[in-house]
Amino acid sequence: MTIINKILAVIALLLCAVIITGTVVVFAVQKGGFHSAFRKNDPSPQSSRFTAMNSFNELGQIRAVTRKEPAHEDGVTVVLTPWLAFEKGNDSAFSEELAQKSRQIRSLIHGYFSQHTETELLNKGETAVKAELLELINGQLVMGKIAAVYFGEYMYLE
Repeated sequence: MTIINKILAVIALLLCAVIITGTVVVFAVQKGGFHSAFRKNDPSPQSSRFTAMNSFNELGQIRAVTRKEPAHEDGVTVVLTPWLAFEKGNDSAFSEELAQKSRQIRSLIHGYFSQHTETELLNKGETAVKAELLELINGQLVMGKIAAVYFGEYMYLE
């Protein structure tokens, strides 16, 4: 019996080695290396890159549900923490407008994600989603315009 146990142990070790080696090779050969599938973080609002910019980060975390796909029973939940960058200058009135319209902006973001399926959003990519949100939000503002939309957090929960 000990010989059979030894043979089974050797087979199990070889099988584990093949699985681990195969996994490492697949990730290493993949375009972009190991970390290509991960989302690149946006800069923080306090970043020195934005010395000529102000940030509005009072929207908080938003949980929106995407439009239902035929393959799913319900839509997919999207969790994001947006913040908006705008140019410095006469920003007190514009900051006040952003604060007053924060519920409307949150509603726009909810509406945007509810109009698209997860597949559509993933095919568009994060950059296109941000550009479309920027256009929607700027369409509602009077006192100024936002320069960019950033996500501190952006993930899909199934």
